[in-house]
Amino acid sequence: VMDSTKSVLTSGVIVLFGKQDTGRYHVLVSSQQCSYDAQQIFKHLLKDYEGRGGGKVSHAQGVVHASNLDDKSGLSIKVSS
Repeated sequence: VMDSTKSVLTSGVIVLFGKQDTGRYHVLVSSQQCSYDAQQIFKHLLKDYEGRGGGKVSHAQGVVHASNLDDKSGLSIKVSS
């Protein structure tokens, strides 16, 4: 899914969440042809949800337990340049 999305979006940030059978969400963040740091976006997204992972400027990935998301009213992020 990430590769096909990246082929359509030539510049910007992509964030994907995928629920696994293990009760966790796998999170992928990719930034391409822009000044946003995928690793920093990843850390900001998951800091309140006890998510774990890492990466580099162009790509970051990790997991968050579903129970940590279920107790929250919503997941949102505000990015400014």
